[in-house]
Amino acid sequence: MKHLTKTLITGCLLILSISMIQAQEVHFKGEISTQGVGVGGFLNASTQVSGGFAPVNFPEDVYGWGIGVESPLFFRNQADGPNKFTIAPRVSYEYHNTFLPVNMAFRVNALYYTDFEKGALTFRPELGFTMKVSLYILYGYNIPLQNQELIPNRHQVTLGITLPTIDL
Repeated sequence: MKHLTKTLITGCLLILSISMIQAQEVHFKGEISTQGVGVGGFLNASTQVSGGFAPVNFPEDVYGWGIGVESPLFFRNQADGPNKFTIAPRVSYEYHNTFLPVNMAFRVNALYYTDFEKGALTFRPELGFTMKVSLYILYGYNIPLQNQELIPNRHQVTLGITLPTIDL
């Protein structure tokens, strides 16, 4: 299982590094969820096709790869002793529809929860709503592939905000 975990993490990092070359903007994100808090960056791979002063200027959808870290601060109960500090580095792909003021969004995450003694590779799909990408709410379901006792809760609701972009 350790070999599979290392292979998956290496593959995700390779895909992320290739996508970073194509990224147009970097969005910084702050999140609070039913499990804790998270911070990260989102590499916007979409391109703005329309532009100028056209009477009708529809924005394009926003999509790309993200990296971040979460800390499940809530619901941390270790059955075999005191609670331990746990973090979860995250690699994700997300898509935000931007046609209307409130739109659909989805994100697919690969997380590695660790208390620095053992780890749990986890997959979490999320679906929700976004307001012009700057404010979003997502519902996700954690699917642990190992050590499920490190995952504080299967269900997660995340409220996030995207901070201004930095053009690359």
